[in-house]
Amino acid sequence: RATPDDPTFAGLLAVASLDLLQHRQYPAAETYLRECLTIREKKLPDDWVLFNTKSMLGGALAGQQKVQEAEPLLLDGYQGMKEREVMIPDVGKVRLIEALERLVQFYDTLGKPDQATEWRAKWEEAKAAEKPADKP
Repeated sequence: RATPDDPTFAGLLAVASLDLLQHRQYPAAETYLRECLTIREKKLPDDWVLFNTKSMLGGALAGQQKVQEAEPLLLDGYQGMKEREVMIPDVGKVRLIEALERLVQFYDTLGKPDQATEWRAKWEEAKAAEKPADKP
């Protein structure tokens, strides 16, 4: 049974948040992701899921135009996952692609075409490298 300070509970928050992000429910996603981040920072400080949470929280903040707070989370989230890529199970590899997609959208929205182009190239490379088993 998951308790409020348990990594399992954090996982449930992350799953719910992903759905909220996909439906552009950014304030609700932000609330869940902040709680998820607190648990994961405490319980899983070097796990790739912590960095996925940062990227997702950055996406929730970007969706609310909280640009200053979103950018470092988006960057750190992707970088942390990239550094731990060997630890990510095949089923979770899509999270790296999602993190790159958030960065592309973020810089597109900000009107920063150079950064958007740089991240888009990495995103396209990651998508091309996806194993067929990873694709739905």
